[in-house]
Amino acid sequence: MSVALVAAPEPIVRGLSLRDVWCFAVTHLGKRVENRKWNTHHRGPFAIQLSLGCKPDEHDPEWRWMIERALVDADSPAYPGFAHRPVGHVVAVSSIVDVVKKNDPEGVAKIRAHGIDPRWWWPEQYGFLLGPVKLIAPIPCKGAVSLFRLPADVTARLAA
Repeated sequence: MSVALVAAPEPIVRGLSLRDVWCFAVTHLGKRVENRKWNTHHRGPFAIQLSLGCKPDEHDPEWRWMIERALVDADSPAYPGFAHRPVGHVVAVSSIVDVVKKNDPEGVAKIRAHGIDPRWWWPEQYGFLLGPVKLIAPIPCKGAVSLFRLPADVTARLAA
């Protein structure tokens, strides 16, 4: 008789802060490329933290960028904003499945190979390719720069 071993899910111990409009795009619009000026070797799960550091007047240019690339319908109402969104909280979980390097001539093909829309990638930046995104009940969490280590209480709540 053989026994199949099932690996325990990898704990979520890292977080990434996203400014409101981009967090909305990841959690509601299917954005699966997170653009950053820095690279990461991290592959695996992470928590998405809705950053406190975004001012309402910063939304319009980012929303127009999405309209210009046909990522949202031009007839869509204006960006819904964060008036009722839980800033300063972990709001979703995902995973980094791969990274496209800056100005990678094969970047678009690599992104497409993962079934991701390459219009979200900024070629002058690293593109973190994300797996499926799962919304969760908001968990208070102070954000930080880079991929930061989550506080133990947040990690425990994510594991529950």
